[in-house]
Amino acid sequence: MARPDGNPPDKAGTAPLPRSTTIRTRSCAVWLRTLLKISLNGHPAEVIDGFIGDQRFFMGWAQVWRGKYREYEQIRRIKVDPHSPPSVRGVAPVKNQNAFFDAFDIKDGDKMFLAPGKRVTIW
Repeated sequence: MARPDGNPPDKAGTAPLPRSTTIRTRSCAVWLRTLLKISLNGHPAEVIDGFIGDQRFFMGWAQVWRGKYREYEQIRRIKVDPHSPPSVRGVAPVKNQNAFFDAFDIKDGDKMFLAPGKRVTIW
């Protein structure tokens, strides 16, 4: 059975997760945050319910990508869907942005911490 992108499956019958999808998702997160900053015309975003603008942006990003699947459905999707699972698309792009760590004051030793040298910066 061919994968959704038209290519034949690999020998194990699974579609590898393409880096291009993760790169595009990360790029989208950076682009959207940049647009948000531009729209504020240099002013800080309003604090709402105790959350600053960047915190609300990153929480909103995570909400967009959240998903809940039964185990067999998650396995099926990993085998046939060329996109990274929502759990990866919701977390991996923001873990590579310094603004994420600044917004939530994430430090070395915290569960979400990723060392600056391991963060991916494309441009």
